[in-house]
Amino acid sequence: MPRKIRKTKGIHLHEPKTTRTLIPDALRFAILSDHVSEDNNIDISRKHGKDKRQVLRTITKAKERAERDNHPLLELRSVQETPRK
Repeated sequence: MPRKIRKTKGIHLHEPKTTRTLIPDALRFAILSDHVSEDNNIDISRKHGKDKRQVLRTITKAKERAERDNHPLLELRSVQETPRK
């Protein structure tokens, strides 16, 4: 019985990893304003169509940035996020 000839699967180029999608500043400001008005994180995530972990991460990053730079949470400097290098 002849051996089965193996076919190569071809050359597959490795696609580069994509970066995380940045949340637009307007949506980030809306998330933070809802948080300041003491909405629940789950309700905020449902309202804006984002994952609750992403909402929590957005809020904590903005809080840390506001505390570090000594300015209010809803100020533009704490809302804007600089992309990674």
